[in-house]
Amino acid sequence: MQTLPQRIVLGSFRFASAINNLGLLNHDILVPSCSGAAAGVYSTQAQPLQLAHALSAPPQSLFYDRGELQPPPDLDNKFGRFLMRIMGFYSHKSRLLHGGQTLYDAVKEQVDDGALHRAFGLDPKVFFSTYTLLSLHMWLIIHRLGSRTDPDAKWFKQRLYNHFQNDVERRIYASGVEVGVSRWTKKLENIFYSSGIALDQVLSGESKDSFTDVILLNFFGNEAVKRGQAALIAGYLQRELRCLQETDDDAIMGGHVRFSQEPFKAYRK
Repeated sequence: MQTLPQRIVLGSFRFASAINNLGLLNHDILVPSCSGAAAGVYSTQAQPLQLAHALSAPPQSLFYDRGELQPPPDLDNKFGRFLMRIMGFYSHKSRLLHGGQTLYDAVKEQVDDGALHRAFGLDPKVFFSTYTLLSLHMWLIIHRLGSRTDPDAKWFKQRLYNHFQNDVERRIYASGVEVGVSRWTKKLENIFYSSGIALDQVLSGESKDSFTDVILLNFFGNEAVKRGQAALIAGYLQRELRCLQETDDDAIMGGHVRFSQEPFKAYRK
């Protein structure tokens, strides 16, 4: 189990050096790029401007009722529910565990349908494109709950992070990488922490960088031609931060969240 520390001091790990150190430069699936199909999003100025306008709309709560915790179908009867109750299935800890899984499912729901990839000009076939979106959503949630230091919140954030780490490892294997996976996950973990700390410092005023600067450096190798994409992602992050502030803690920790859909209607097939 990977531990989510209160604070971590990192070296200057960046995406390009991380790949180079692992000898993975020949794995196209791991290199962030803009495919021909994704690049088509930027064939005119209209679509990015429309997306930027949509992301400037007033924030709304992200509450979305995911339903109550349900027992497995074969135990969905009087005796089964009684058995589940005495085994702690409906306990407070169990509900938090289920909430963490449900919330991470909401992250995957937002990332995996391809709309964000198309909107931001990212190639869904490239591992790091999807990792960028997953990790930034994880930062949103961890930052939103950052002021919570009570045992429930700490336990919830750790379980949520475990879901993220396990999913990332699964995706690495699914992308065809079989050698050096543990080293690769460690490098990704360092990128996650360094970018998260940098974003926190922007919000706290400790850094003169902008969200766009941090995203461009950590996820686009500081390539100037990608600044437009980084700016759109930054706009999305800032809006979702405000939306999460409108969302109750209990809803978030119960997994009753759906990330913003409206700005991406034009990008959903």
